[in-house]
Amino acid sequence: MADDGAVIDDAGEVFDAVMDGDAAYEEGRLDEARACYERALAVSDSYADVPVSRLAVLAREMGDYPTARAMLARLGDGPENLNDRGTVAFAEGDLAAAEDVWLRASEGGCADALFNLALLAEERGDRAGEVRWLLAAAGAGVTKALVNLGFIAHREGDLDRAISWYRRALEHHPEMAAFNLGVIYRDLGEIDTARDWFLQAAEAFNVSALEELEALDDDEDE
Repeated sequence: MADDGAVIDDAGEVFDAVMDGDAAYEEGRLDEARACYERALAVSDSYADVPVSRLAVLAREMGDYPTARAMLARLGDGPENLNDRGTVAFAEGDLAAAEDVWLRASEGGCADALFNLALLAEERGDRAGEVRWLLAAAGAGVTKALVNLGFIAHREGDLDRAISWYRRALEHHPEMAAFNLGVIYRDLGEIDTARDWFLQAAEAFNVSALEELEALDDDEDE
């Protein structure tokens, strides 16, 4: 019974420290959050996964990539963890390592890794590869890939295809998709339609859409 009590005490101490860390993190007190997660980690290896994962995220955000890599290494080779390891490698500029782990993550079923492989292709200037991976990501349900596909079509001047992709993205990413639709119709001179899209983007808290609406109003006043 004493051992059971010690286990319960350890679990409670880890939980309390993690909750303290989460509260500090939400308030932007990152050093304090880190100290809380490290305190939780020191309690017992039996409950290490949660503080380790928190420390991995926090270290990555703070630019402490060695610590992020060390924490992620403790979490094993699951697809989501591999995806996170690729993100760290990408941030460090190690594109080959990022590609390796993202490919492994995608093969393990991590859809976000497909999107990240598209970002990697973009970084390398491989436009065909970027589109190929974005299409794979969109097919796997990564909705932000729809916006990127729309942007590529927009950039290439294929407005019909861009509009189609942006419309498909509207349900999940109205702040971006509606704004980009507003830009297209503004540039086409269809101001009323542009205004409608900018309003929708503004309602989704896109500050740039408010600026576009003000600019349209100023043009009307001149």
